[in-house]
Amino acid sequence: EPGLYRMTAEAYHADPCIEPSLNCGTIKTILERTPRHAFVGHPRLGALPVEGEESEDDSTPAQVLGTVVHAMTLGAGREWQALDFDSFRTKAARTERDSAIRLGFTPILKHRFERAELISAGARRSIDLIDGGPHMLATALPEIVCVWTEQVWVDGETATIWCRSMMDWCPTEPDRGFWNIGDLKTTAEILKPDALARKMVTDG
Repeated sequence: EPGLYRMTAEAYHADPCIEPSLNCGTIKTILERTPRHAFVGHPRLGALPVEGEESEDDSTPAQVLGTVVHAMTLGAGREWQALDFDSFRTKAARTERDSAIRLGFTPILKHRFERAELISAGARRSIDLIDGGPHMLATALPEIVCVWTEQVWVDGETATIWCRSMMDWCPTEPDRGFWNIGDLKTTAEILKPDALARKMVTDG
């Protein structure tokens, strides 16, 4: 039903709505590829991996770092497992990595994990310095799922479209009259306003 929920990322990405719903990923696939790609890749419709897209098991080191920083900073999300290897080139390292994935963890090399800790600590310090940041850190809840419906026109008639979104930080009370939603991102971009603006537009 429409409302706000706590649930695992797995439950959210499987689409818990009454009918197959739209989320950011589905909309991006429609815009960047075709509606057919979106249908095929939707968990409640085609439920097939879209060609050219990586699975979680094939994540790049940067994506893994971002996932772990996200979980550390929010205090929610998929748990991680730091593995004491320099790389995943050896058989022993790959065995440990695959075991962590089977157990539901995000495997990360120890030296990258140490970097993730530094980034996460720096992120929380930075958030505390921005306008509204202290309020968000003190009052917001992590990974709240919002489910709602939209009325649209289809062939001259109204139709109900189900939508869902998982908010990184959802406020539990307004800040000076505003309900500010936090969306945490990691990037290797140089932190200049024009570069970040282009990055936000490119990433939708």
